[in-house]
Amino acid sequence: MPDLILRSMPTRFTTLHSIIGWPLLLGMLFVLTKEFSKKFSYILIIFIITSYSISHHKVFFKLHNLFIKNTSNQMESVKETNFWNNIKEIKSNGYILTTYSTSIVSMRKSLKPILLDVTSFDFVPYYPNTAKNLSKIIENVYGIPFDNPPSNITNQPFLLDKDIKLNFENYSEEKWKELSKNYNFFGIIVPVNWNINLSPSRKTEKFAFYVI
Repeated sequence: MPDLILRSMPTRFTTLHSIIGWPLLLGMLFVLTKEFSKKFSYILIIFIITSYSISHHKVFFKLHNLFIKNTSNQMESVKETNFWNNIKEIKSNGYILTTYSTSIVSMRKSLKPILLDVTSFDFVPYYPNTAKNLSKIIENVYGIPFDNPPSNITNQPFLLDKDIKLNFENYSEEKWKELSKNYNFFGIIVPVNWNINLSPSRKTEKFAFYVI
């Protein structure tokens, strides 16, 4: 598609109904029923909102859990703080290789560039020229066939830890050094329980950092 159309992000407009549709429908319904009975209008609107909330209760639980999780994440141990500070102080022009559970936290706390944020690939439709490099990284570094991925991750815009754990654990030290040279990453941050064929530089209760 022409670059001008891509930059206008037409998909944003096609989903507007999901944002403004419900308020408009509820507002129109309230105005119409109010002509007959104001009390009934309020009861009807409250009933619809309550019914919708109950049917989508998982969303509220998810928001609640995220709030609790984000709050608890602020209370880090001294060991974990030192872990990220030590990575932050490393002088390097390369990237850090991460997984689903370490991508976002690595960017936020190490202030180092990561090779690929595997939690979301939604940038490709807006920047199609990135697809080629993305495919190379997914295939050669993460070990996932780009054009024929396993059925459990087909059409998913991310790579979960379970999808790449075995690949990472099977890589030899020589393989890691080769990938590090070819893709310019100097370290790896993975969950601490992964058995990587390298000597960990630093560890916490959650993560392990390997320097290549």
